[in-house]
Amino acid sequence: MPITPVPAEQLSAVWPEVVPWIESALPYGQGDESLLDVLIGLARGQSTLWIERGQFAAVTQLQAYSRQRVLIITYAGGVNLAAIVRAFHFARAWCAVNGVDVLRTYGRPGWERVLGLQSAGRILQTRVS
Repeated sequence: MPITPVPAEQLSAVWPEVVPWIESALPYGQGDESLLDVLIGLARGQSTLWIERGQFAAVTQLQAYSRQRVLIITYAGGVNLAAIVRAFHFARAWCAVNGVDVLRTYGRPGWERVLGLQSAGRILQTRVS
């Protein structure tokens, strides 16, 4: 099956399948969201869920800045590394066709090597409360 975006009204049909993949990616985020927060963002159209049934799922946000459009992969997971790499290449091609200037992701350092990404810095944060 191809990788496709999931319309908000179809989330309930695929959510049980993708929960384990999204949930496994949450610890690599910045602690901004729970699984429920992700689902609410998808239902509100703030994020998009992309799936390849039985293989892969990703949550993205499209940001339009003054100088460039950026597709941010916030969470992703799949049945194996090959599925994730295949989906990443799909995302790059989708960006090129849809006028998106930058494909950005956050995650563990190994993605830099596996996906052939260039490090553009590090995300550093501290809790203030």
